[in-house]
Amino acid sequence: MKVFKFHQFIRVERGPVNSLVADLLKGDIFQVSNEYIDKFNNRDYEEIKDFIEQLKSEQLIIETEKHRWIPELNLEIEKDKGKLDEKPIKIITLEIDEGVDIRAVYEYLSPISIKVHKIFFYGKNNINVVSEVFPGVHIIRKDKKFESCMLLTVITDDFLKVNEDEYRLKMHFNSCWNGRIAVTSDGKFRPCIYSTIVLGDIKNNCSEKIIDEYQKYWRITKDKVVICKDCELKYVCFDCREISFRETSDLYGSNPYCKYDPYKGKWSK
Repeated sequence: MKVFKFHQFIRVERGPVNSLVADLLKGDIFQVSNEYIDKFNNRDYEEIKDFIEQLKSEQLIIETEKHRWIPELNLEIEKDKGKLDEKPIKIITLEIDEGVDIRAVYEYLSPISIKVHKIFFYGKNNINVVSEVFPGVHIIRKDKKFESCMLLTVITDDFLKVNEDEYRLKMHFNSCWNGRIAVTSDGKFRPCIYSTIVLGDIKNNCSEKIIDEYQKYWRITKDKVVICKDCELKYVCFDCREISFRETSDLYGSNPYCKYDPYKGKWSK
């Protein structure tokens, strides 16, 4: 007996009303009624002929034998093992504010196994000092524009394509804060350069403890966020915890600028 199955690069995420069908090979995203997904899984093909034809046209399914195993894409990430000194913690971005003692930042982080890949420097002066203290690291000078975060936080149905790496990362880490260390002009460590949350002070905290604290924030996924945890789109949209925290006073509060209600399966204007 022939049956239809999604091919191995398809990820189906179920919400209260709709399901996400993400093609991680092509990067295409579809929202489908749970009713159609249930009928597809139950092989009630006659009741959803148009849906089957649409899936075929998008090359999302294959026809195969009933009991033939189709490999699935493993999106799990190996859990961190061992102590800090056993392997480097890779920091994607180090954010440094104007007025921060650059050498003090280096001395603070140097005892830990950290590899800085990129530095965002928010200032006009002392960028040469940053280059001297962190030789070989790509440095980008930026202006503070919190408005850019606001633009990313407004979630509408106009989704860009998604890829496997992004999807995998968002399943396990926060899409904004992951791998980010920020030091503001007051010498405070924060989740990002715009954050009002203080994780430590460059003068007072043990560097190993601050890294442990950061990892808690790096791992705030949508699975821990109110409403978002139930949404089928939780691994494809951007998550600014800082904006949600400011608006709701809850680190795990829902995004107030999301236009989608997963419990109704509808987008608002």
